[in-house]
Amino acid sequence: MTAEGKVLVIGISGGSCSGKSSIAARVAEMMKDREAVVLSLDSYYRDLSSLPPAERKKCNFDAPEALDIDLAVGHLRALVAGRDVLVPVYRFEDHTRAPESEWVRLDAAGGGEGKGAVIVEGLFTLHYPQVRSMIDLAIFVDAGHDTCLERRLRRDVAERGRTPTETAEQYEKTVRPMFERFVAAEREFADMTVDGERGAESAAVEILTRLSEMGLR
Repeated sequence: MTAEGKVLVIGISGGSCSGKSSIAARVAEMMKDREAVVLSLDSYYRDLSSLPPAERKKCNFDAPEALDIDLAVGHLRALVAGRDVLVPVYRFEDHTRAPESEWVRLDAAGGGEGKGAVIVEGLFTLHYPQVRSMIDLAIFVDAGHDTCLERRLRRDVAERGRTPTETAEQYEKTVRPMFERFVAAEREFADMTVDGERGAESAAVEILTRLSEMGLR
């Protein structure tokens, strides 16, 4: 339960393309008594511009160490404290950070006056103890590998310049094994599990219902 005047923190975890981002965005849209912002851990992948392009592709992007979690935690703490943060813009097509960053502004999250919410979403949202300690409601999004792979094929080909073969090979080489090794274990830290195959609307309604039951909505 959040203390009076505290910014609400919701954590959403789950496998790649399980529906985390869509659910987080829908929850933010549907919140009535709080203005909400989404903080995606995808923004915090490490900048690999120091490596040759061929070497970047060999990196494992589905392991926890691929993220600059210290920066992400610092930004989350700043948001909870009522401060704006300058979030990196990650370029998945070449595994580097863009020159520009994006402000996440606390006036959009209630100005730090207790009416704001930060929704943190990503593969490893519930993996790190320092993130879990700030979360008021932890959610795990469940979806089968066939669904996740189908969605990832559509996304990576359309948005990230990958071929279907490259996408499928990466899924079997790192995405699925790292899910089984790290992400699946995050279920035990979740307060609730939602079905990522039923769509963002259904999951968002479940999450908002739980928040209402907790007196946090």
